[in-house]
Amino acid sequence: MSDKVRMIAPHLTVLMDDGAIYHVQANNFDMLLYERTARRKNWPGPQEAQIEWMTYLAWHALQREAQIPKEVTYDDFSARCMSIDPSPVDTDPSSPDLDTG
Repeated sequence: MSDKVRMIAPHLTVLMDDGAIYHVQANNFDMLLYERTARRKNWPGPQEAQIEWMTYLAWHALQREAQIPKEVTYDDFSARCMSIDPSPVDTDPSSPDLDTG
């Protein structure tokens, strides 16, 4: 068993209907808000609704990072989102940074 910490929050690439492409990493807060919203709205969990989950995480993370305005609602964002792709992360965040120069 490894003692290394592995982040499960996905890096997401989003293509919007106007051609805009966004790159963002969700964090724990984004995932907690999905769970709270899903319970309140009777949405399925992330395993049963992966696209909904990733779209919500992207929307919230992009607002959190001020890449999209706070006024953009989730419904508007999801209607304009043409594609969403989780990007694999090849680096281990618990490993020390070897590039010191």
